[in-house]
Amino acid sequence: MNILLLSFVCVVIYSIGHVNGSYFVPQKLLGEMDQRYGSATFIRNKTVYNYGGNTYADQLSNGMSSTSLSSIGNVVYEELPTSPTDPHCSYPSTVYLPGNDTVLLFCGELSDDSDSTILTIWSYNFDTQNPTWTEIAPIIDQGLLTVEARFNAVLGSNGKVYIYFNYLTTTANKTNEFISFDPTTRHITDLSKNIPLHLLYTSTVALPNGLIVFSAGKTKTDASTAEFMPANQVYVYNVNDNTWRNQLVSGYAFLPRNYPNSALGSDNQTIFLFGGISPHLDGVDAMYNDLLLLNTTTWSWSLFEAGGYPPAPRLYASMGFIQDDILSISFGILTPNPRNDVNFLRYSADEKTPSYWMRDWEEYQNGQTPVVVEKKGLKPGAIAGIAIGSLAALALMSAYLWNSWSPRSGEPIWAEISRIVFQCIGYLLLAAYLVYIIMDVVNSPKAIITLRNSALTLKTPDIRFCFDGWNNSLSVNEYLRPHMRCSTDEGYDCTQHITSLNMSIHKPAFSEHMGEITCFLYAAPSKFVLTDPTRRIGNGSSLDFSFYGDPTASGAIHAVFFPPGMDPNIILYNINTTDIDPIITPEQMDDWVVADLGDRYAENVYTINPNSTTTLGYELQSYQHLTDDGWNNVGFSPNVEKIPQISTTFRSGTMSKGTRSLAYIISTLKVFPNEYVDVILQEKKTSTLLDALGSAGGVLSLIMGVQLWLFGFRPQSPWGVVHRWSIGRMSHSIKESLRSGFDPTHKSIPFVDPIGQPILSSNSYYNSPHIATGGLSGATTAASAGGGVVATSSGSGDICATGYSDIEGKDTAQLLTEPGTQIPGQLQRLSQVEERMQLMEQMLKAYYIDTEIFKQFSQSVKTSQPDLSRLDVVESIPITESGEMRQRLWGRDNV
Repeated sequence: MNILLLSFVCVVIYSIGHVNGSYFVPQKLLGEMDQRYGSATFIRNKTVYNYGGNTYADQLSNGMSSTSLSSIGNVVYEELPTSPTDPHCSYPSTVYLPGNDTVLLFCGELSDDSDSTILTIWSYNFDTQNPTWTEIAPIIDQGLLTVEARFNAVLGSNGKVYIYFNYLTTTANKTNEFISFDPTTRHITDLSKNIPLHLLYTSTVALPNGLIVFSAGKTKTDASTAEFMPANQVYVYNVNDNTWRNQLVSGYAFLPRNYPNSALGSDNQTIFLFGGISPHLDGVDAMYNDLLLLNTTTWSWSLFEAGGYPPAPRLYASMGFIQDDILSISFGILTPNPRNDVNFLRYSADEKTPSYWMRDWEEYQNGQTPVVVEKKGLKPGAIAGIAIGSLAALALMSAYLWNSWSPRSGEPIWAEISRIVFQCIGYLLLAAYLVYIIMDVVNSPKAIITLRNSALTLKTPDIRFCFDGWNNSLSVNEYLRPHMRCSTDEGYDCTQHITSLNMSIHKPAFSEHMGEITCFLYAAPSKFVLTDPTRRIGNGSSLDFSFYGDPTASGAIHAVFFPPGMDPNIILYNINTTDIDPIITPEQMDDWVVADLGDRYAENVYTINPNSTTTLGYELQSYQHLTDDGWNNVGFSPNVEKIPQISTTFRSGTMSKGTRSLAYIISTLKVFPNEYVDVILQEKKTSTLLDALGSAGGVLSLIMGVQLWLFGFRPQSPWGVVHRWSIGRMSHSIKESLRSGFDPTHKSIPFVDPIGQPILSSNSYYNSPHIATGGLSGATTAASAGGGVVATSSGSGDICATGYSDIEGKDTAQLLTEPGTQIPGQLQRLSQVEERMQLMEQMLKAYYIDTEIFKQFSQSVKTSQPDLSRLDVVESIPITESGEMRQRLWGRDNV
């Protein structure tokens, strides 16, 4: 069965899970590793070597590479030097001879120009200074069909190489040849006579005890059709007595398969079987990535389960132990896609020590599996966090209630309790809303706003053209070799901006793979621009490319468009036709190289077929990408990264007869801007912190409005945080300014000092004999000292009953100086005013005025004067004409 996979060889990632399952390999290194399958594999000095096989560039290759792990767990990949004369072969087999450090190579499929009619054998000695492949001429029996065949070669315990041939690749006929090769005598011995039946697509592993085990695959007798070998049997050949036997096997019954990959474990008893394919199994081609273990002591199969991510399914892979406990699986093909990933299994036969597929060097160094144990319930850390958060919330709530509890005079307690409960509920709702909007800000998606501004001129994109299928060797006429030219619609030549790319530096891969690849790059300087055709000035409004070569060749031209400043070819090939420096990071460069080698991108990539006329419109864009910066959550002056982008529209048509009549022309391409505008794509977060604060402010205002409507107004302090929390000189200056701004001689501060019994309403004062019988001078003095107006009565003792006849026609000065004047109405009115003012002060303090400023003023006044035993004022009130003094002591608690 000839595998016709060449047209499908494009490296497409099977799935994200498979990519994650591979061992970490730097992208730059992946770009250097060929996608390969069907190569020969051998292990030497903890290193996996591969030779030949199928690659993208060659179906029959002669490349030799090695893969190993360094002491710190990094993948070390090396390509060994080869020469053009080294054998080009596919599906070869190798056998490593540790005694003389030599490798024997047995080629399977050879190139078409090979004239060999027998099996070709080559040797490679690592001990030589410059090792090369040397062909060995075997001594072979007559009649053996040993060329162009699929086979398995293993080294027997007796030092001979045993090769079993499956079928001829040229005719797909089944062959049933079994031979041995003696590296010492170079003699090939035919062992086909004793084969019990045909073995096809099997796994072959040699044991140190002289047994060669054939497992999986298919079996066939002369007259029957091939059938899958059941899991409960294997075929064993004994090199000691040249006998075959059908060995029954117990244990796990796996699904049948062809072409499994196999290796012998470090215990020299366990056979590891991985992958394989089951063509047309129940109508579906099934591929496997399970790992099976065959114990050749008990002859039993088991399914080996390891932690981590297993490799992707594959066949024709490279497999072997590079250390006693590390199994390597790499390359192979996941039909139809070859692979170049590397996978390592840390294996342990002890069930107490788990095995797992490693993903990076940390797991390699630690030597322990990253076991994730899922426990029900909360973790201790989460419980502790919840407990601490609850205590903190309780403390904050208690402090809030302590500071907020302020029942007003004349208001029932239940009203204050209702207000506090409403505030708690409101602030809890506000806190929940804040958590919601903050999470919304953190997880906010990004939106793109398109801004379009008219422009007179526009730059041209960078374009890479790759001719696929045209012979570019010097032996071909120069007009038949692929070449191209460029001009504008106004006739300006732009061919000087085209550079032929060196394919030895980097050769892109395409799924078509129609033949030899030859690439060119158009990259113009920043001053070369296209102009709006309505202006009719400048270089022109479009680019016209013409492609030339052998018109009879079967091929295609692949065009890739890059925005100026984002062309990796400029860096890779060191192009100097443009002055626009690329802003590509090394990581982006490595990713692009890997993708370009596997034809794994389709954006702005087009195929131009021969005899076609194509047009392409483009639009250059500046994408302002938000960086991963916490500041961008604020919503003000965001940090952005400007990334050039390009959007293209492609149309293909048929070349006219007149154009096709031109010599050596293949096809044409016209490139022009879709519209003469500067396009800016601004990335913005749909929700920012400023938006959240505005929304939270609205919610807070709503809560406060409802509270005001339900429980009325509460006065606010005129002081802010600066006044309230200032320290040192700042605090002293605030208090000093407050004290000096108002009269510091005040002894009774409104809304601060307690209000005592009104003086004028004191019965003991009004009805005293001094007031009733004394002269006005004493009353006047008392009134002046008391801050009010007093007068004497005629001696009746009933001040309130005295009329106003004695004071008609007299002014206030006369009333205060004339003895015996009666003013009982004024005393009553002064008493009422004092009572009303005291009531007003109480009402204002309780409902309308925040007294913080008065308290601060009182504190500043009292701290500036000594406390005379809590006696603020000693008032001497003359109450008799003779000047007898009556003293009243005004204490702070009696005001």
